[in-house]
Amino acid sequence: MKKRALIQSLDVYPSYKGGRTMVLGKYIHEFVPEHQDANMWGWVAQHRLIGEDIAGRRLRKGKNPKRRECVHHIDEDPLNNDPSNLLIMTFSDHRSYHTGRRSREYYAARRPSEDQVRKALDGRSVKQAATLLGCSHYTLRKHFPILVGPRQRSSPTRPNDARAWKKIEPYALSDKHSIQDISRRFHIGERTLLEMAKLNKTPWVRKSKKGMIHRTYRGKPTQRWLEACEKNPGLVTQ
Repeated sequence: MKKRALIQSLDVYPSYKGGRTMVLGKYIHEFVPEHQDANMWGWVAQHRLIGEDIAGRRLRKGKNPKRRECVHHIDEDPLNNDPSNLLIMTFSDHRSYHTGRRSREYYAARRPSEDQVRKALDGRSVKQAATLLGCSHYTLRKHFPILVGPRQRSSPTRPNDARAWKKIEPYALSDKHSIQDISRRFHIGERTLLEMAKLNKTPWVRKSKKGMIHRTYRGKPTQRWLEACEKNPGLVTQ
């Protein structure tokens, strides 16, 4: 059966050098026994014959993939050896191309649809929608710019931003709001908040935990601490 299939594939595709043709593997081979790259039976891959004429020289060989050359089929059809469909590439570039294509296909298959993104953005931020969809917020911004467009990213707050500090200062002086709460509320990093307080020479008051009494406030004993010491003199020596 294999021999009959091989015979049926002979001379089905047009010849380039005037020899007979056959399909070997997934490529068209041509019978050119005098060619330097012919195998022991005299067959040469037809796309390499055409590639040599396109380059006007022999294709480079060797173990270095950045120098060794191959012929790439632009439409990915190994049986289409039209010169306009062939491109000479190094093995390194050829491998990178196919690896990148497989990667793009993989992530394209995992990418959410437009309807899914629209529903996920309903009442949510871009980051929250991305978490819900199991992808990166960069994926949504890159592939769905129209949907994400109205939700442009804000510039990061600088420590010397006077307007921002005016809003945050009351919370910095209060022991009812933790730095984590303020960071989430104003979308400002905790380190930036501390730098802002330092630049404005304002100590950041820690949030009181249940049953916790702050000993000092701005370098002075707090009223609650003094009252606690009066009730329990042993606290003074602790």
